[in-house]
Amino acid sequence: MRAFNDIAPYSVGQAGRFYAVFLDGQIIADDLDCRAAAVFHAHDLLDAQEAADEAEAEETRRIEAEIAADEAAVLAQIGEAA
Repeated sequence: MRAFNDIAPYSVGQAGRFYAVFLDGQIIADDLDCRAAAVFHAHDLLDAQEAADEAEAEETRRIEAEIAADEAAVLAQIGEAA
């Protein structure tokens, strides 16, 4: 669990009467009623990115396991043929 204000790489600031979430100086979410709502939105964005990163890592592990199994099968066939 991250700290409430630990929202890097996002930042939060006022945009007119409302608050906004920024990434690399660009507004990516605005019209948030208060700073806390903007920080919570940044946390939601971080959670979604972490979930996507974990899904990608899991898919990479699955593919690597398939490749290793295929390599082992090929080596076994080569060993049987020799």
